[in-house]
Amino acid sequence: EELEDEATDNKAVEDLQRRLSEMEYQDDVDDRGCCQKICCDFRVRKRSKKEMYIFWTLRVLLGFGFVLYGFFIFMLIGSRAENDKAARAPSTTKFFTLDAVCAFDPKHPLEEFRTFDNKDLAHLANYTIAHCGECAYCSNPHDIQVYVETRKTIAKKSKQCGPKVYFGSKGDVSDCLESKIGFTRDCTNCWAENMINTGDKCLFTCLRTLFSGFMAEN
Repeated sequence: EELEDEATDNKAVEDLQRRLSEMEYQDDVDDRGCCQKICCDFRVRKRSKKEMYIFWTLRVLLGFGFVLYGFFIFMLIGSRAENDKAARAPSTTKFFTLDAVCAFDPKHPLEEFRTFDNKDLAHLANYTIAHCGECAYCSNPHDIQVYVETRKTIAKKSKQCGPKVYFGSKGDVSDCLESKIGFTRDCTNCWAENMINTGDKCLFTCLRTLFSGFMAEN
């Protein structure tokens, strides 16, 4: 009987040792899935440094993605609101269909431009029409020549001065335009006022066209 009891005890000890060995093996073997390692069981088992790095990287990227998504949604809503407001505004067609014209004397092209009530009067005076509408700050030989010479690049150059609309004064915008395009100061101030007004009334529309690539060619 003593031998049987001893054999039973030995068998129990061996069985216990085997179970402990299996438990240690299971602890050493990490059979968790990728998702489980990174996010699902962090309260049960401590992450390794690599898992922590992956976890926080994914978290930052996900947060950035949500912010970017929200920004684009906000931009599209703002752009739609600006376009709806513009559609309800009074038509400006009348300002571009005037009978008055601005013309110059071809015999003395460097002299001051003149405004005529209509094109017929300009032709009777042997003047060449420069543009429709009354003469203004940009209606002079220098600015007309600059506009013709830069007509393919003027939009791109003007866009480079865009940030100064929000992070500078009207003078900063004028200085930038004058250095990049070369208009006279009075004409440059008109362009600066136009850009500032566009930035105030059409911010989201400008952002949308900028991100869509439209402004790259216009």
